[in-house]
Amino acid sequence: MFFFGKAASVFAGAAVLAVAGVASATPVNFVNPDGWSVGDIGSTYQAWDVFTSTLGNVPDVGYDNGGSSVVPSGVGVSGPYVASSGNFYGLFGDFGVTADVVNATDSSGSGTHIVVQLASTMTADDVQVLDDQGGVIAGVSELRADSLGQVFLYNMTPPGSTTPVPIYSYEEIYEFYVPNYTGDFQIVASYGAHSSFDGLRIDSYLSDSAMAVTAIPEPAAFSLILLGSMMLLKRKK
Repeated sequence: MFFFGKAASVFAGAAVLAVAGVASATPVNFVNPDGWSVGDIGSTYQAWDVFTSTLGNVPDVGYDNGGSSVVPSGVGVSGPYVASSGNFYGLFGDFGVTADVVNATDSSGSGTHIVVQLASTMTADDVQVLDDQGGVIAGVSELRADSLGQVFLYNMTPPGSTTPVPIYSYEEIYEFYVPNYTGDFQIVASYGAHSSFDGLRIDSYLSDSAMAVTAIPEPAAFSLILLGSMMLLKRKK
């Protein structure tokens, strides 16, 4: 569903050589959801930037469940090999990253709108919403799967080549609506071998219907705003 390719695959073999210190970057393009705010009744927010274990990483960036910042038992992210940089890394082949989310309970909404934002050196092969046991939930609607942007990490020269290849962190956003379901859930993202998974944010909101999808700021718009501001400053001088 994405329009850009998995550029990282061209140097997959070379990436093994750097696994102990895969570069990481704090996601810069993640956005707040439209339609509700973190801390609202019926909402959840959890975000990760550093992974230190293959199992049960609690949110290190932030957490909120209907106004409570106490992380309940059961919330965490699991993945494959952990690099020294605090990333999950697909050292032994394709892999999945699983996030366990405790849903909000203090709302009359009959369904759950979910916003998932991810950062990795490859785009995701697949992102799913499952129940808290990893089972299929009937009626899940994928509302969007889009790019948020990419962040340059470093240049890598593959074995046998003298040409450096730029390595990027690809930041993506998925949105789902799950009708008639307000239970706890899992987000499972699948990636190709030698991808480095760097960051994750999940927001959810209990609602009787899907909310409007989250607006993504256009980089071009920011450039025009910046240019206009510079011209205005010049006129004032």
